[in-house]
Amino acid sequence: MPLDSLIDRAISAFDYDLALLARPGGRRRMANVRKLMRLAAEYEEHEGRDLRGFLEFAEERTVRDEREGMAAVQVEGHDGVRVMTVHAAKGLQFPVVAVADLGRGLGMGSHDGDLAIGRIDGAGADPSGARFGMRLPIAAAESLRLWELVELCEEERSEDIEEAGRLVYVAVSRAEDRLILSGIFRSSDLEAAEEAKPSHSALKLLLPALRRRGWAGDQGDVELDRAMAIGGGPAPGFDPRLDVRIQSPSPERAAELRLRAPWAAPAADGAPDRDHAPLLEQLDSPAAAGHLSYSALATYSGCHYRFYVERVVGLEAPAVDEEPGDQPTDSEPAQFDELPAPEAGPRERALALGNAVHATLEASARRSWTPPGGAELEAILAREGLDADREARDRVAALVAGWLGSELRAELDANGARLRSEVPFLLGLAGAVVRGKIDLLAETPEGPLVVDYKTDALRGADPAELAERYEAQRDLYALAVHGGRRNGTAPTVRAAYCFLEAPERASVELYDEARLAGVRERLEELVAGIRARDFTRTDNPHPSLCYGCPAAARLCGKPAWRPQWAASRSP
Repeated sequence: MPLDSLIDRAISAFDYDLALLARPGGRRRMANVRKLMRLAAEYEEHEGRDLRGFLEFAEERTVRDEREGMAAVQVEGHDGVRVMTVHAAKGLQFPVVAVADLGRGLGMGSHDGDLAIGRIDGAGADPSGARFGMRLPIAAAESLRLWELVELCEEERSEDIEEAGRLVYVAVSRAEDRLILSGIFRSSDLEAAEEAKPSHSALKLLLPALRRRGWAGDQGDVELDRAMAIGGGPAPGFDPRLDVRIQSPSPERAAELRLRAPWAAPAADGAPDRDHAPLLEQLDSPAAAGHLSYSALATYSGCHYRFYVERVVGLEAPAVDEEPGDQPTDSEPAQFDELPAPEAGPRERALALGNAVHATLEASARRSWTPPGGAELEAILAREGLDADREARDRVAALVAGWLGSELRAELDANGARLRSEVPFLLGLAGAVVRGKIDLLAETPEGPLVVDYKTDALRGADPAELAERYEAQRDLYALAVHGGRRNGTAPTVRAAYCFLEAPERASVELYDEARLAGVRERLEELVAGIRARDFTRTDNPHPSLCYGCPAAARLCGKPAWRPQWAASRSP
């Protein structure tokens, strides 16, 4: 009986598979058993049907330095690209396998140590015969390499190169139908080497072998031999061929890399405007809708184009040193001689302030809203890099005190609400998964209440008007709480936005079944827009929305806010 079939019959006879699946992480445990079966089949293919030999082989693989990686849960039938280490791919087979970075030196990860001890071969060998070497540092001179340090280090490098070559073989042998090899090579790699060196790559070993088969060093096909069957002779199947494609620097390739989005015609008012088609015209933009954070979806609801430049293209926010309200008018242009330092920008400071406030309130909630002590607050500020900022300390303390003294918090205490801070959630929307955290979730007699702390500087603005800008975020929270109820029913959900500068003016919205259905429909439309690559600019920009946007400096024609240094340099 084949070894893999023997394992399959054994686990079925004792209901071991059912016992595994019933335990926590059952799918992962069962995947490891299937991987053991694949290892058994692979062992039998190379070593024959030897049960005792396979058991000894499997026991050896439990050694810590050579332990097998955990099996992937979704491999066969997985509709996507699986990125795995070579160790984790052992025993698995895939129709198509791509092995990258084959131009990396086989011994790049090894280095000579200061101490080397040779192995003692054989049981009962005399340990006094062990080989030994060490490096002795000398002040103001080259260190001395004593005893057998040089020889032992060379042997270790040779073993590392051999192990790296073995891993390359394991990686390429995972392919069933098609194998893709890629890497960077030099012209010297086409010449065969007498012995392998740490700087040699897998391509350095492969390319000379291809030349011996008639490859001319350019585009073309190379015929390969069939694999050998265990009993001898070529294995049945098709004749394998290797299609070699080379990319080299050229004016045409450089022109392709320099492609930029076209500029649109000037607007009627003379203001520069831009065509907001995707920046990479020749490539389809990724859907970017598999896994989303709540902030990403909220960004998309505010401005589709900002979502594109931040989440799809991956541009970073500009280094600025002014608040949104400090933007100069057209009649009073800004004058800056140098770009401000990115670490001095208020955006990073505002994020650090918000993190400090949330961490302080979370710690306070665990102690029935006991105000934080001085040492605890200083530790939180230090984690955010604000320990030397006295103004930041005072603002954090004031915002925290605003919530602790608010009517909403007192109402929760009076109702005996069960409180949970920093509650994570996962919400399925139109095939996408949205993840995030709720600042405070209160279970009240009237139903669940979501509280979101806002540390925004109001500057005289009405909190109710500002709360409208967070509508998508608030809707997400309400929908996540409604769908996450254990009994599956939550007739109503309340969502409160509490601006800590004015906690007495908290904005509370009520969500019933009808409103929640409309919320889900609107949010799923947003996800559908991302999948459809609708990345148009918003028609209603405002400074808070545009502040910190990577497109505001150069890529957006009419932002409500633009960095001063960019405004001073606009043509």
